Parts: sequence; C-alpha cells; structure tokens
Amino acid sequence: MDASRYSTIRVFDPTNNEKGYKVCHQQEAQEFFQQTLLGLDQKERLLAQWERGIQDLLLSWFRAELSTVDTTCDTKYRVLAGLCLRCYVSMPILKACKKLASQFCLDYRLTYRELLSYVLNDDGKTPIILDSDGKAQLVVNKQGEIEPGLGQFFTIDVLASYRLNSPARFSLDNWAYLKTKQHPDIKRCLAEQGLPLSSNWSLLGRVKLRHLEQLYPRDRKLVETFHTVYSQDRQQQRRHRVNHKLNPRVNQCLEPRDDQLQDMLHLLPERGVIINSTKELHKELTRIAKGLQEEEIWSRRGSPIWEPLEARDPETGEYVPKELPDLNSINTIDHLGQSELQDFLEQGLIEVLDHAIAQALAEHIASLEQSRRYACFASKVIPGFRFLYCEGKSLKEIATLVKMTNHSQASRVLAPGKLLNRVHYLSVENFFQLISTTTKGLALEENATKLDYLSNLMQEVEAFLNTQVFQEAVAELSTSKTRSMASLYAQRLCRYLDEHNQKK
Repeated sequence: MDASRYSTIRVFDPTNNEKGYKVCHQQEAQEFFQQTLLGLDQKERLLAQWERGIQDLLLSWFRAELSTVDTTCDTKYRVLAGLCLRCYVSMPILKACKKLASQFCLDYRLTYRELLSYVLNDDGKTPIILDSDGKAQLVVNKQGEIEPGLGQFFTIDVLASYRLNSPARFSLDNWAYLKTKQHPDIKRCLAEQGLPLSSNWSLLGRVKLRHLEQLYPRDRKLVETFHTVYSQDRQQQRRHRVNHKLNPRVNQCLEPRDDQLQDMLHLLPERGVIINSTKELHKELTRIAKGLQEEEIWSRRGSPIWEPLEARDPETGEYVPKELPDLNSINTIDHLGQSELQDFLEQGLIEVLDHAIAQALAEHIASLEQSRRYACFASKVIPGFRFLYCEGKSLKEIATLVKMTNHSQASRVLAPGKLLNRVHYLSVENFFQLISTTTKGLALEENATKLDYLSNLMQEVEAFLNTQVFQEAVAELSTSKTRSMASLYAQRLCRYLDEHNQKK
C-alpha cells in the first residue's frame, strides 16, 4: 500500500503548460492518516491490513456512518477522512484523462490537459463534508460552522456515489476511472471531436444495414453470426431489468464470454466461414469493430483519423518526433491505383499544403481572439511566425520583439508545434476530400466504398505527406541548436506570411 496517495493531491493548474496540473502535499491528511492507523483497535487493525478496509473506514467516517466516532470531533474527522480520500482518487482521475486522451485524441486538437479542468477541480484546501443524504457538498468554515458549498468538486462526487455495500462494487480506483469517463463535459469534448466512447461490442451490436453492406462478405457473415448469439443474450438480459440496480454492469455491452464465442464458432461453418479458435474469432471481431469505429468517426467529422507527429517516450514522459512511415514501405493499393495515386498526390501537394497553412493560421488567430487571456496577442501571431520561420529568431528574441513577457508566453501564444499538427491534420483531410470528389476515373473508384480499402488509402496519403513535408518540419522544429528553417513547410509558410503582409 502506498500511504502517500492519501496525503498527496493532484490539482488542475492552467499555468503549468507542461503537465496542466500540480502535486500538493497535505500535511494534515498525512498526520491524520498515520494517527488513524495507529489508533485502530485490534479488530480494526486486522481489517486495515487490506487497503479496501482502510478505504471503507475512511468513507464511513467521511459519510458519518461510524457511530463510534467521538461526536465532539465528528466534523473534524469527517473533513480529514474526506481529504485523505480526495487525495487518493485524484490520481486515478488524472490517469483516466491521460488514458482517454491517448485512446481518442489522436489529432492533438484535444489533449489530456484540456480534460483536466473538468474533473481535477478540487483545490485540496476547502474543508468539505456531505449532507445527511450523502449528496450535497457542504463547506466547514474557519469557525467550524457548516455552510452550503459554492461549487462541486469532482473528487467528492466520486466518493459520494461510491457504493460501499454493493456486492458487485468496483475498486475505488476503477470507480474513479469510470466516473471520469462518464463525466458529461468529458463526453461532450470527445463527442465534439467526433470520438465516440462506444465499446467494440456495442458497435458490433448496433451495426446498421448500410454498414453491413460496406463490409467484405466474410466480415459480414462474422457480424451476422455475432448478432445471432450475442444480441439474443442481450435481449434476455433486458427481460431481467429488475436486477439491474444490483449489478449496473448488466446494462453494459460486455466482452463476449467464451461460451458465446464457442456458439459462434459452431454457427460459422453454416455460413461458409471456418475459424479454428475462440481467440482467433475474438481477434477478427475486434478488427471489424475498429473499422466500424473509424467509419463512425469519419462520418461525424467528414475526415479520417490520422496519427500525431509526435509520440510520448514512456521512460521520460516527453513528446519526441515520431518515426514516420515511408511511402515505399506501404503496398496496399494495386499497381495501377498506386501509380495514379502517386501522380495525383504530387500534383496536388502544394495546393493542399498552402490551403492547410492558411486555414490553420486563421483558426489559430480566431481562437486567440476569443480568449480573454490571449486576445491582445492575436495580432502578434503573423509577425511572431515571421520571426520564427523566416528570420530564424528564438522564442526569447521573439518575446522581446513583439513585447511579450517572456519566451514561455511567446511559446503559448504562437504554439508552433500545435500549428504544425493542425496543418498536418488539415492536409490529410483536404487530400481525403479531394480524392473523394475525384475518384471517378481513377483505378481506385471501384473500391472507394470499402472501409479497409479507404483506411489503407489514407495510410498512403499520410505517408506521402510525411515523406514530402512533415518529417523534415518536425525535425527542424525539434532542433534547438539551429534556428534555420528550410523545410518545404517552412518555405510555404513564409510565402503565405509574405503575401499576407503585402495585402495589408
């Protein structure tokens, strides 16, 4: 057991551009936690050998469910027990945001730091208890008087909704993760990016006829067999809704059981499909579900998912340039289609890149203009990027030239890495739209409605853009030793900036 988790809280910090949060040590919580363990009687010590027992004890104090607590210090016990637990759940809340971002926010339009403000909003200072119903948050003032809370700390919401006596309860860590994932603002943010939170099995269970028609014949038979077995079991579950309150997981589309997969294996030969094991069948269904999810995202956003230009180093936690795939290493399009696609991409490269740069800069400036904090710096974006890309100035020099406080402020306002990622995304998107409207006459037309084929096609488009433009652009932006910017991206950006100045 890591005792420090009960006295260390993660708090949202908008000034921390690197992490987006700060770690605060709570001395009172640490002392209370240590005294609590030492003060337990023998029976309670046996219970406290297990972390769940400690959490149950703290939760019962926080909720005033333990009659043995001295009434003279009841409120104080409740506040400190709650603070220990608020510290504890702050870590799984943070991990949930990072995990959601790594799973869904592939194009860097949304990062885990932007999710933190919704759920990591506990200041770690305000003394909080719950009302008699265990729902409303109450503040204990300096005089020890109880007042209505002014806001809602998400950590308290997690603790208030945690079911102590449920036979099918989650661990506190898993409950915090689930509540974070289900937070309305988190779901809204992800939905705005066109990123659904549906599980693979939920997607397969509600696949529509138009999606089935787009699948290859073998995949279609797999999904139909999945429906025959899995959906029938789901209908039986719905008939027993009276028990759902005892086990909330019944309402979820859970992973198919081994006996369900076995039933599918027995039915598949009737449809002319032979699969040798449940493991192989599970893998095949997961692959199809992933394709359906991509198609769902594409239909919402009107464009495909693409991989970010940087990857997170698991050892250092830093984002480093990603090794980008070479166009020559991908061989998924037939020879004639490959040749026509290559010609098409080469002819449209400059036009697509210029359009993406213009759009990304306009969006960036508009975003600053709508920000209370940075609206006054919106007019500095164009000259700032001129100094950076066309004159080779450092961010420290740029801050002085455009009258900003320091290089950190210049970095936040210009956000060159964010702009580069946005240009990359828009370039892929623009090519996708261009290909969608001009597939007539290309050899790839007959396969243009196949999900697997479209996915492979976009891999080729992205690989082409990476090789021609973004591999060098990422490298030069990441190199601090020299400020020389000579990539095609830098050249086209400077050309746009020059034209913008001439129009003034």
